[in-house]
Amino acid sequence: MSLFLSRFRGLLEESGATQKEICADLGIRNQKLSNWKTGYSEPNFDDIVMLAEYFDVSTDYLLGAAEDEIAPKAKTPGTLKPDENELLDLYRQLPFESKQRLIARAEVMLENANSNNKHGA
Repeated sequence: MSLFLSRFRGLLEESGATQKEICADLGIRNQKLSNWKTGYSEPNFDDIVMLAEYFDVSTDYLLGAAEDEIAPKAKTPGTLKPDENELLDLYRQLPFESKQRLIARAEVMLENANSNNKHGA
């Protein structure tokens, strides 16, 4: 059994979510996830990134290149400001699809803020 397959199965089990729930969160068909889970097929690069984000692990961990599950972060939660910690805690509670929508919305908000700063300066 490949290290990816072993780790993927472990993450599925640890999540406590049903396969149907995970597929709904990821926006993929049940058959696709079943094929990965049984080892019939393996995810492509984009799917690996999506799975790592969904399970909050590094791609290196998922692929077997690292023992540590945690993706390297620029700042650890202990060094974040209280409002940043609060936002991070809320973000981590969201399902994958909602996280993607939140990121897209934040990018729009940043563009608007930058545009307002240029016009107001």
